[in-house]
Amino acid sequence: MTVATIARREAAGPVPWHARPSEDVLTLLGSGAGGLSTAEAAARLARHGENAMPRARGDGPLRLLWRQIHNPLIWVLLGAATLAIALGKTLDGLVVLGVVVANAAIGFLQEFRAGRAIDALLELVPEEASALRDGRRVRIDAAGLVPGDLVLLASGDKVPADL
Repeated sequence: MTVATIARREAAGPVPWHARPSEDVLTLLGSGAGGLSTAEAAARLARHGENAMPRARGDGPLRLLWRQIHNPLIWVLLGAATLAIALGKTLDGLVVLGVVVANAAIGFLQEFRAGRAIDALLELVPEEASALRDGRRVRIDAAGLVPGDLVLLASGDKVPADL
């Protein structure tokens, strides 16, 4: 079936992808029952780019520290410590200031370590997919999937990206 034949059939209105016959979808994507050829997949990868979401950079140390301090209760405590020192209650002011600093340090360390742990876990879990290429089932990196690839899913598989 050609793309022109499919277009004539849809003259009454566009048909959503999930409601189309599989042969029509393969024709429109320029694929076939055996999947894409390795050369065609490489050309599409060069044209469309990787099938991956860009990773957001984590916040730097200064922003993490600022998040620990930028809290109305912390500002009230800092004001109370300043006021206590100004009124001659230096020991009371320093105790309150010490609590604020300890709280900020503990929160900063926990958030910093949690961010590093998440990054390490993301690196440990490879995202792979089974696809048909040149009529054979192959395991490829999910970032290497391109429009027109036939991805094979089994129970328990992680569905790669926006498949």
